[in-house]
Amino acid sequence: MRGDDELSDPFLLQDMDKAVERIGRAVEEGQKICIYGDYDCDGITSTVLLFYTYLQSIGADVFFYIPDRDREGYGMNAGAVQAVAAKGTSLIVTVDNGISALDEISYAVRLGMDGGYRPPSTQGNASVVFCSGESASKGSASWISRFGGCWSCV
Repeated sequence: MRGDDELSDPFLLQDMDKAVERIGRAVEEGQKICIYGDYDCDGITSTVLLFYTYLQSIGADVFFYIPDRDREGYGMNAGAVQAVAAKGTSLIVTVDNGISALDEISYAVRLGMDGGYRPPSTQGNASVVFCSGESASKGSASWISRFGGCWSCV
């Protein structure tokens, strides 16, 4: 295991600067933020890290949404996006899902929200590009999990 002095530069992760800027602006402006998680280990730990450990602790107006595995299946869905929008959400940050949810991200944008977790090849309308599994360079950050990407963002 690496020591703190050996952690990779979080800005080696693709578009981390955009994610940090957009989330920071939402916090500063008091915008409602939804952490849209997933029900597997990586999704739950990523949600907990961003929601409880960080954003809630700094006073952000934040809540989380984890879809019901039996009723909603995996990933984003239009019904959940509608429910999140009904709470007055300005920003959705998806963790461990959303990578192929172009229709749902577009729907969220039409409802007045922005955000997402998008690879550069399918960026669409999302303003937050948070690719926790991809490195902007050939550094040691290229191997990390979604939780590792959330850790880097914090």
